Amino acid sequence: MAGLAIAGYAVMDESDEVKDWVKLSRAVFDRTILTFGTDGYFYESFHYYGFAFRLMIRYFDAHLSATGGNLYLPMKDKFSAMKYFAMHSILHDRENIFDFADIGDGSLNRMKTSKREKLYGEYDILYRFAGIHQDAQVQTAADFIRKETDLGTREPMWAFINHDHKLEPAPLSKIPTKIHFIGNDTVFGRTDWTKNATAFAFRSAPPEVHHAAKLANKNPDWRENTGHAHPDANSFIIFANGKYLTGDSGYAGVPLTEHHNTLLIVGKGQAKEGEGHDAFAAVPYARLNKIRISDVKMNANRVSITADLTDAYEPEVGVQKFIRRFDFTAPNEFVITDDVKTNKPQIITAFLHSDEKIVEKSKNSFEFEPNGMSLLAEIIAPKKFNAKIEKNILTAPGKPGSVDKGDREERSVRLEVSNDKPAKEVKFTISLEIHK
Repeated sequence: MAGLAIAGYAVMDESDEVKDWVKLSRAVFDRTILTFGTDGYFYESFHYYGFAFRLMIRYFDAHLSATGGNLYLPMKDKFSAMKYFAMHSILHDRENIFDFADIGDGSLNRMKTSKREKLYGEYDILYRFAGIHQDAQVQTAADFIRKETDLGTREPMWAFINHDHKLEPAPLSKIPTKIHFIGNDTVFGRTDWTKNATAFAFRSAPPEVHHAAKLANKNPDWRENTGHAHPDANSFIIFANGKYLTGDSGYAGVPLTEHHNTLLIVGKGQAKEGEGHDAFAAVPYARLNKIRISDVKMNANRVSITADLTDAYEPEVGVQKFIRRFDFTAPNEFVITDDVKTNKPQIITAFLHSDEKIVEKSKNSFEFEPNGMSLLAEIIAPKKFNAKIEKNILTAPGKPGSVDKGDREERSVRLEVSNDKPAKEVKFTISLEIHK
């Protein structure tokens, strides 16, 4: 649509038909402006943020040049917090990303063995937002990604063009170290902006975020596009002192709940996982919209998150309650508490992933990434449980048009913890402590 508009503006005086190109492009971008989320977070992943928004910028700039209409203005509030999404998405090893949704090859990227996915910082987009809105914090984020990380951009020339060298960046200390993206119910936190910080991300949201539920019934041309979202609600990622300790599996051709740090109920994951690349196709969005973070408390040393995942599972699974509490105490302690109730006795399975190695230290203690910086997991409840460590194998993304037909691929290892016998009410409490 951006290309069609640019072509249309270039030859507008040569054909009446060309005006229809411009009208169509304007209508599509009008819907983009309307439907974009309200908090700056992009649910399809940091990868698709870069893929999509530089094309929006191309259109906005062409439209501004050709017509004088400034579409950046009605988007200012929506774009404002995107600087925080960009800054918090980047891990402080300056090489990797908090990899929710479709981005990267998980552990293969971090171990530098991926031959498919390259990660980018996409700072040229931020430079345009900084310049057009005169936002010093956006300039800070763009400068940080360009100068302090190894993450480049697909279009460095546009970074040069977009950069307003007269705009002074704000001090890095002005960028908050903790943030809750309310529309997307994703929380990021880190102890500071240094390479040795402890950082985490926690997500519990519907696939197209809460804003979509308000719009779907008001727009007859609405079509869901949830293929790049994952069935990952109530999952989390922990990174500390330059090391990815537990988290996600990356871009999958067939996304499954078991690829994330969350729960299976009697072997069943969220929504309609396993039926193709889009786990949420044909699932009523009004039900998915009930997935949410219900409470967040933050101060300098603690973060406490409570999330409700009851409606993430299909009705036949019989979940009557799934509440997760995620507690962080700086600088190195986490406690994950799950309260699950089902309509009949069931086996519930909790997953925790690690890139390279998990070892059993004792009956209820497991160490993730031993030797050096590690994460010690202690199973506090249930008292009786079954646990196993196994390889994490998934369907990698296939070629465009056949994304769910990729090869089987090993990415990382995982710990599975299940109650020892079926029960209608199960409580998991797992303590996670970072060890140097």
